[in-house]
Amino acid sequence: MKKIELSDFLAYKGISKIAFSPDGSCTALVVTSLDESSNSYQNDIWVYREGGLVQITESGVVGDYIWDCSDTLLYAGPINENGTIRPVGDSTVYYRHNILNAHKKVAFVLPVKAKSIRRIKEGLYLVTATCDANYPEYYRLSDEVRIELEQLKKADEDYEVMDEIPFWANKSGSSWSGFVNKQRNRLFLYRENEKELIPISEPLFDVIAFSVSGKMIVFAGESYETKQLKKHQFYRYDLDTGACHLIHSQQDYFVKSIETVGTQFLVIGSDQKRFGVEENYCFYALDPESGELLLVADPDIYIGNSLNCDCRYGGSRSFKASGEYLYFITTQRMTVELYRLSLDGTIEKVITKEGSVDDFDINGNIILLAGLYDMQPQELYRFSQKDGVMEQVTYLNAGALKDRFISKPQHLVFQNNNCSMDGWVLLPYGYDPSETYPGVLTIHGGPRTVYGPTFYHEMQALAGAGFFVFFCNPEGSSGCGNAFGDLRGKYGTIDYEDIMAFTDAVLETYPRLTASVWR
Repeated sequence: MKKIELSDFLAYKGISKIAFSPDGSCTALVVTSLDESSNSYQNDIWVYREGGLVQITESGVVGDYIWDCSDTLLYAGPINENGTIRPVGDSTVYYRHNILNAHKKVAFVLPVKAKSIRRIKEGLYLVTATCDANYPEYYRLSDEVRIELEQLKKADEDYEVMDEIPFWANKSGSSWSGFVNKQRNRLFLYRENEKELIPISEPLFDVIAFSVSGKMIVFAGESYETKQLKKHQFYRYDLDTGACHLIHSQQDYFVKSIETVGTQFLVIGSDQKRFGVEENYCFYALDPESGELLLVADPDIYIGNSLNCDCRYGGSRSFKASGEYLYFITTQRMTVELYRLSLDGTIEKVITKEGSVDDFDINGNIILLAGLYDMQPQELYRFSQKDGVMEQVTYLNAGALKDRFISKPQHLVFQNNNCSMDGWVLLPYGYDPSETYPGVLTIHGGPRTVYGPTFYHEMQALAGAGFFVFFCNPEGSSGCGNAFGDLRGKYGTIDYEDIMAFTDAVLETYPRLTASVWR
């Protein structure tokens, strides 16, 4: 068996943005690979049918996509793939691609930097776009004016104006990175036949979440000029009249998402009154007329995926309404599972296999998911809700790990501060119990994240280099409730003590990792 090297990272592929076709006959997904020569990630759409996976696009720069109908994909692609389209400034080119005959053509060009698109009906789309609030009418400008504006921006590119907080953001999924001063996520309607882009949200309003039910759009976000509060208002937009109404003006909730189950709008968020900004989310029913929010469930669980991993890439789905349920991803101690919520507040477990549900979609009783299971990078899995059977259906990363030594995490439960916590130890490559070895203690950030017994390339490379590798989930980690995760006023105290207690437990349990060598 060969040891895992740092360079093996270049061979891994990631899976994200899984979506069944409207008729359920196939499933699209984005496969991400790494290109060392261009120092970039390559994102392309593939389609899975029973028994096979076929690559659809080859540009490597596919952005967001949707199914426009059961055999046609609509996606954001290269700005100037064939040389016939030369958009000016911030623009997004959308392509239609028929998966049956491989016919592809430009569908339309939007004069904004689009982030997502959603089909409301034929020819009518809901679009979110990153917009500069300094130029609120940018999307209306002629090419000549846009060229002049781009020249002015280029002349000023050696400095940045920072007059609000936050002015910088780290990249998270497909979100912004770098300077974000006056950058807002704006909501638009696009009427394809009329080539008309209609703004729904105001220039300074940052849209956080939205959902559609019938002829009604509900969206949440925050308008600010100097400081972002991260507390959100709610608006209702009528697709027939174009009227937009503020329905919840009090900025008393942080909103993670808005979903629609049947005709009921569900808000996933928190008032942050008990445990601050890191408080676990609750589920609320939103009345789109009055703006009133009624509590549906307060499960005190981490909603979303907070499992650390260094070999996943791309956007993922945390929620999906299907039938009378809202399915959602939740981090439970050391695993990421799939649950479902009914409107009466009942929560049921759906997928609890050790590992991680990274992304998913549902068609009837069938769930397709991107999973981190069995100590390997992401693969696509098929789960039947009817019989509870899960099967792996892709082997995109099998070649990268062929004949490679993978150190299996050794679970080590330890005690500190009257808490029981989880840790793991990876044995070094070629481990000989008569020899001694150095060790590497790995500490996660967050703090509301977790480690688990899943594949982590950096740790495997360290084990391959001859180190014991050990890591744990101290107090402050997610997946064990609000009280366990609350570190306000305690950073660097109880979490540090937990990590040191874990280190002592490791040294006691694994004497071949000697203190003298480790230090």
